Amino acid sequence: MTSRIPVIIGPRVVLRGPEPRDVPDIRRLSEALWQRLAVDSNPQHWVIELGGAFVGAARLHALKESDRRARYAVSIVSPPHIGHGLGAEATRLVLAYAFEVLRLHRVEARLLAGNQRGLACLRTCGFTQEGRERESALVDGDWHDEVVLGVLEHEYRRLSGSWPKLAAVRQGSGT
Repeated sequence: MTSRIPVIIGPRVVLRGPEPRDVPDIRRLSEALWQRLAVDSNPQHWVIELGGAFVGAARLHALKESDRRARYAVSIVSPPHIGHGLGAEATRLVLAYAFEVLRLHRVEARLLAGNQRGLACLRTCGFTQEGRERESALVDGDWHDEVVLGVLEHEYRRLSGSWPKLAAVRQGSGT
């Protein structure tokens, strides 16, 4: 499932590669997340861990090195941990990794227009809404709009001075 995913340690959460011990929690909390993890060979896909427990996932994907850009997604799937700022912390950690380590210029995200909590999280972390794709996502037989957001390197640098710094980034071991 993993191959040398960097471990990112923040003030409260640890971002690390998915491990076999995560499978029961991932499957119980989100079958869709399990399906993505099971087939994803993306080396920028993390489990969000709080106090040793799986609470969600974050990933950079669609990395285009020539344009120094990637797409971002985050999901807190453990109900007792939703609404406590863990998604924002994970997002800030991944943005620090994206801009400081990978030297990206742009990180973008797409969310269903009705995902108000997710949109608020990304806006808090510096993402700006850039557009809306009408009826671009078919979910359970219904069409939904997607909101396109992005954050640029200079925007990240302006905002990140007040954010907690990465406690550590280390190379993970493959499993």
